[in-house]
Amino acid sequence: MNTPFPAEQKTILRREIVARRDALSADWRASASALLCSHIATLPEISQAKSVAAFWPLAGEVDLRPLMENLSATGRCIALPVMTGETLVFRAWQPGAALTRKPFGVMEPDAKAAVVQPEVILVPLAAFDRSGTRLGYGKGFYDRALAGAQHPRAPMTIGVAFAMQEQVALPREPHDQPLRMIVTEAETIRVAE
Repeated sequence: MNTPFPAEQKTILRREIVARRDALSADWRASASALLCSHIATLPEISQAKSVAAFWPLAGEVDLRPLMENLSATGRCIALPVMTGETLVFRAWQPGAALTRKPFGVMEPDAKAAVVQPEVILVPLAAFDRSGTRLGYGKGFYDRALAGAQHPRAPMTIGVAFAMQEQVALPREPHDQPLRMIVTEAETIRVAE
């Protein structure tokens, strides 16, 4: 039997894990999301950051909106990803600001919103492992954005997922950008550098 190439393995894993995640009840996801948001809020990396990039949840994903609102209320600049060509930029967002639905169902701030270079990026994912490998949704937007991040120091990348999305090991390709931390409703995993 032939072993599939990493890209094929990723496609199979992504389909299986997202299906299991999406099968969780909405009540369970809401409860786990609230717990996860409370874990993120207590991280020193978050309390020290002036700017945090988050993401508007797609169906089945962790819902970070309460965290985004709380951080905004404490004076933090919150940004959301905006697809530009083959990569992402992060644009400022405030509670109540209008969003536009874009390809893949992504909700984006207005194109006139200020571009932000976030100190911390909360990264969505389909799966993760403890080495910091992230399985995204297959389009590479975050990998390209993280590879090209221009900042006096690289932004802290924190993967955000439910604990059930963890895998023992994920295939990693040269373009995959590792995470520095993963937060679930059950724990915070700091990846050794």
